[in-house]
Amino acid sequence: MNQSKTRVTQSGPKRREAQMSRLLGQKISSDLSYEIADVFRFQFVLSPEELDLAEFKFLKVASRHLYYSPLLHTCELQDRSGAIIGVLIGQAFGPEGAHLKDVATVDVGKKPADAIKAFQAFVASLAGRFVAIFNVPSRRTNTHVYIDTASSFSTVYDKKSGIVASSLLLCLNRDIDPNKHYRIPSALSQFANLAPYIPEQNPELSDAGFFFGQTPDKYVMRIMPNHYLDLSKMETGRFWPNDSIEHDLTYQQAAEKLVPRIGQIMGGI
Repeated sequence: MNQSKTRVTQSGPKRREAQMSRLLGQKISSDLSYEIADVFRFQFVLSPEELDLAEFKFLKVASRHLYYSPLLHTCELQDRSGAIIGVLIGQAFGPEGAHLKDVATVDVGKKPADAIKAFQAFVASLAGRFVAIFNVPSRRTNTHVYIDTASSFSTVYDKKSGIVASSLLLCLNRDIDPNKHYRIPSALSQFANLAPYIPEQNPELSDAGFFFGQTPDKYVMRIMPNHYLDLSKMETGRFWPNDSIEHDLTYQQAAEKLVPRIGQIMGGI
């Protein structure tokens, strides 16, 4: 794990523009004369390659390149020795309601299996709207991406490019490859300037529904609630601890647990 190369700067590393990928969201924003930082506020991109995204802040996370909106909060994650092990994007609150601000310490072990278990317990203890990126300690670079319980901070990933982002147009460095199992809401058709970018739709699908992780692009999937993404395989797995789930609670018992926790979170906010 390369712990010494994680740094925050105001923009991405400088490199010849011809060598950098251009995202579909950048192309559409430019074509329609919009500023990408305004269109994709509070959003992020995690890429295996450098991108030409000077409007976003930049953070090197192990071998990955994280670009994020200047309006988006981040918290550096470190182990007990002070070594950087990842970053948290968004807003998160600890078990006692404390807001995770600039730096948070996570007590993970040196063995990969122990470290993963400890980090998952850390994520499960948090409340809020966030994405947590974790560099698993191992000889070979491996990074996991975790989301909050309800996946309220939408996160998608492209199996072809290895890009992870908060929305489809920031995840694609190519045009949309239509997914025959997904129908884009017809309400978007009222915007004539978007028509050139919307692929032909499957008329047999309804205009609304639950797509269980699928997106308009057949290679881009959404990370489902209670799941994490292993970037070495570009595969997701369920991790939420089942032993922490309490079954058959009465409404009164549930309220007695929820009300104090909500109070902690609101106090942190």
